[in-house]
Amino acid sequence: MVTLRAIFRALAIGCFLSSLFLCALGLGLLEKLKPQSNPGAKAYARAQSARWHLAMIVKIAGLRIVTQGPKPGPQERFLLLSNHVSYWDIIAIGSLFPLGFLAKEEVRRWVGLGSLAVLVNTIFVKRESVVSRVRALAELRARTRHLSYCVFPEGTTTAAFAPTLLHWFRGQISLARRPGLNIYVVGIHYRAHESLAWIGEESFLPHLMETLRRPQTDVYLNFSRFQDPGTGAEGLKSLVSASYQQMVQVCHSASQLARS
Repeated sequence: MVTLRAIFRALAIGCFLSSLFLCALGLGLLEKLKPQSNPGAKAYARAQSARWHLAMIVKIAGLRIVTQGPKPGPQERFLLLSNHVSYWDIIAIGSLFPLGFLAKEEVRRWVGLGSLAVLVNTIFVKRESVVSRVRALAELRARTRHLSYCVFPEGTTTAAFAPTLLHWFRGQISLARRPGLNIYVVGIHYRAHESLAWIGEESFLPHLMETLRRPQTDVYLNFSRFQDPGTGAEGLKSLVSASYQQMVQVCHSASQLARS
């Protein structure tokens, strides 16, 4: 049932997304006027604008974010690996840090939101295409020299409490041993986890309005610094296994936090 609360919140969120679009567009125009300026500073300015707007959307939508564990510091450049439950994950994480996201190619074609995603440092990838994944990894490697990024190795949303290794795209963790880039993992869990998950072909608007009619939506984020298996364990395989195991651990810790 759609309520006045849900309608008001949806309209307010639309206003802030429009504001974010205009701010990002304005910053883009300024960048064209000063093409020789620092590309890292430009990307960071867009990310900071996105963070502020998403933090306001968190308040409007009634999200209560509870964090646990060591989070990246304000001056830290990092790659964040996260499980993926819903579009709310992006809003929650994006409200905490100035960063970009790796998203599926279909997002680029979403009306309005696709153009906004392009403006706020999003990298797009066709998960089923090896060529696209290689290109996205190269772009991620280049962009993380200037800006932090969040990736969802599962490549899709799921209501499971933790990801499965079957759906685990391994390429991003290859950046773990690059000097100057710290790796974190975060497990996300919602108080109403299964109903908040947005999966497959589920219609967006009914799911959004169902969430917005709730007085409060609790989301729990459990962070951990990635523990490299060490120089004795060479190769991508060991990094993939370690990152997956740590992701399962933080996801279970997040679910326990939600039940406490």
